[in-house]
Amino acid sequence: MIRYACMLFVAATILSGCSKQYVYTAPTSEAGITCVSHCQERQAACRDRMLAEADEAKLQCEKSENKTYRQCTYEAEQAYANCQETAKTDYYACLKYSQNRNACREAACVKESCKKQSCYQHVSYAQCEGDFRSCFQQCGGRIEEAE
Repeated sequence: MIRYACMLFVAATILSGCSKQYVYTAPTSEAGITCVSHCQERQAACRDRMLAEADEAKLQCEKSENKTYRQCTYEAEQAYANCQETAKTDYYACLKYSQNRNACREAACVKESCKKQSCYQHVSYAQCEGDFRSCFQQCGGRIEEAE
């Protein structure tokens, strides 16, 4: 049981990524080990919650971005169609009323391009890790910053 708990603490240290590294010394009593397992359950629930919140934020961003993209595309199509109509009208008016028909040119219309923005959401587990460290120490474990 203690060996399993120690392996989990090493895994937690490795999973903390590029942030500060910690060395965990597990409590030796059965009550301390049970307490730490509850800390780990709360940590896992916290991580799940943070991931779900980031997923929801990404989903909301994507919905908003899709709406913005559709609106931009619609407006770009309208502006392009209006430009083409105006260009033809102006060109035909030039041909009809100009004394120098060779100078008449139909204006070039350019369709605006619309781009979707990225909706990446960074998941931060810092709060979960801090709460876990505090809980771990309250259970009798020791934590030291690795060098």
